Amino acid sequence: AVKWQLIDENPCRRTEAPKAAEIEVEALQEEDVAKLLEALQDAPAQYSVITQLALLTGARRGEICALRWSDIDLDAGVISINRTVQNIAGRGTVFTAPPRQSAPGQHQKAERFKVGSEWVRRVEIENGKTVDNDLLFTRWNGQPFDPNAVTSWFPGFLAAHDLPAVHFHSLRHTNASLLIAAHVPVTTVSGRLGHAKTSTTTDIYAGFIRSSD
Repeated sequence: AVKWQLIDENPCRRTEAPKAAEIEVEALQEEDVAKLLEALQDAPAQYSVITQLALLTGARRGEICALRWSDIDLDAGVISINRTVQNIAGRGTVFTAPPRQSAPGQHQKAERFKVGSEWVRRVEIENGKTVDNDLLFTRWNGQPFDPNAVTSWFPGFLAAHDLPAVHFHSLRHTNASLLIAAHVPVTTVSGRLGHAKTSTTTDIYAGFIRSSD
């Protein structure tokens, strides 16, 4: 309105912003982390690996479900987060934002063999680019894995193994809290989580940082 000269000044400049409350986050305790890892040995392969990656890397569910084999260097022990995937009503699973095979790869190979010609051989990733289907996690026919499926599965799995009823996103918080408790520098934790500023990390995890101190 100011730019279009409908009003002379922005009235919002005279307002006082409320004091921001400290953000409360849910995280598993160390003993629950050990129990979760043990329980995951009997979980369906894809769900088990997605959950372990969330816990041990701090990546978001959409980032994990969007991983391609070309994003992973098992020799160097490096996973590159290059895109995310989400389910959009009316459009399905959509990517936004590039090898060697291990146990998850062998599982995928067996599933691909079972469905034969029905397997989706090419997928559309970010910016409309179509590539050979080298997704780490897929549906039965090779279609991109829906992150919502992980969220739906997780509460039942926790309840069945007598684990605290936390959200799947809490695994990201758990990863950060474990790093902080291990005295990993906040700059490193912030970089791992993909925060643009370390102040974002300290705002969210202030409670854990204090307990670590």
